[in-house]
Amino acid sequence: MHSAIYQGVISHQRRQGPEHSFAYPIFMAYLDLDELTDFFSMSPVWSMERFNWASFYRNDYLNPSIPDLKQAVVDTIKRNTGDDFDGRVCMLGHVRYFGIGFNPATFYFCFDNEKLKYVVTEVTNTPWHEKHAYVLSANDINGRQATAKAFHVSPFLDMDMEYQWRINPPLQSTTISITNVQNGQPVFNATLKMDRLEATTRNLNTILLKFPAVTIKTITGIYWHALRLWLKGAPIYNHPKTFEDHSS
Repeated sequence: MHSAIYQGVISHQRRQGPEHSFAYPIFMAYLDLDELTDFFSMSPVWSMERFNWASFYRNDYLNPSIPDLKQAVVDTIKRNTGDDFDGRVCMLGHVRYFGIGFNPATFYFCFDNEKLKYVVTEVTNTPWHEKHAYVLSANDINGRQATAKAFHVSPFLDMDMEYQWRINPPLQSTTISITNVQNGQPVFNATLKMDRLEATTRNLNTILLKFPAVTIKTITGIYWHALRLWLKGAPIYNHPKTFEDHSS
């Protein structure tokens, strides 16, 4: 089975006006989109399309008007690159926990003959719940190339920035780093460092005991650190209100 669990640490570091940083433990599900039924049959507290401790709902992800999530990823690649991709797609992200779902970023790793070809990154902002999908080729994820920031994610970061991506394919471990760059200078960085746990019934149950409500923790953490930034006097950038949803 390609599907697994990844457990580790997420860290944020704001490097300019004012400085602010934090880190906390986290886990994410790594789901081969052809293995969903098998994965969610492994434990009675994990399920698909019904309330449970951990639940996968198709409508939470990329272009929910397309019933099959893998096809939605393939269509996104086609629309952005012209490539008729026909390989394996694995999603790294959160499902719902106790009915609460939130993914600041969901990563779709797209393999052609077991070689990583694309990473589709679906970003969601708070509190607007807008989405945008960045389609990155394997050449775009080594930190040497930048993509323009496409929409308003944080009220504490200007739109006039670029993203630099460093993404290691999920093997025994993975590191994902996104740096906001403005005028050639790093302004903000978010980094995930995680290790792989095999998808077994024991591991699926144990990880929920360790992280019983990870999405709730993520949401409350966003607002808590927003308050701290505001108290530190961080400048606030209004939503430009010109965004067009490119995730569907």
